[in-house]
Amino acid sequence: MSWEGEFGAEYLRRNPRCSFELDQLYEERYGITRTKMNERFVGNLSRRMKVLEVGCGGGAQMDCLDDIGFSVTGIDIYEEVVKPTGICGTPSLYKMNAEDMSEFKDKEFNLVFTSGLLIHIPPDKLEKVMSEIYRVSQRYIWGFEYFSDSTVPIMIPYRGMDNMLWKANYPMLYLSKFDDLMLVDFQLYQHLDNPDNVDAMFLLKKTTGAIEEWEKIEPDYRSNRKWEKQ
Repeated sequence: MSWEGEFGAEYLRRNPRCSFELDQLYEERYGITRTKMNERFVGNLSRRMKVLEVGCGGGAQMDCLDDIGFSVTGIDIYEEVVKPTGICGTPSLYKMNAEDMSEFKDKEFNLVFTSGLLIHIPPDKLEKVMSEIYRVSQRYIWGFEYFSDSTVPIMIPYRGMDNMLWKANYPMLYLSKFDDLMLVDFQLYQHLDNPDNVDAMFLLKKTTGAIEEWEKIEPDYRSNRKWEKQ
């Protein structure tokens, strides 16, 4: 099954297309809006930063960030996203595969983020995608993905199909692979309708001596399970 065909088109049609719809969805799913999540994780960052979303879909996440003053470039594998007649046809959207962002220079963006993108990357391609995200980021990597304690991706059936969705400890995968990354912030968000489903938002930055930061926060979320409910 290819994300570039009708499967990808269906995905876009059933997902939010603007910040209002996205905030409604998050309020129902997590008890907190996406805008509030964004304000916590990136609200204090400069609005002059160059920001890239990898896997932007219909552009709802970009719209959310635009609402709080950021200008965001987006890439997606699905061509209809970047056509002028598509969902979000603007000059800042490009058809591009996350495995190969060679059109962008090293460290071209101050912040690079994904939201529900890494979960759809097969394990044998995940390292390449994460390496490209790391390469084009000058300072920050931000993510919101399905979470498990395991650094080995766990496959979950997706809409009746296998090998389309995985959950994992994605921030730890970044920290394990790149030794100059440091964990800035981390929060688990529990699905209100299914407590077994948990997603993680994380913010990393390039610096030195990173992995110890994860070890400081890990015991808190694993032993106490202090889920954020707002």
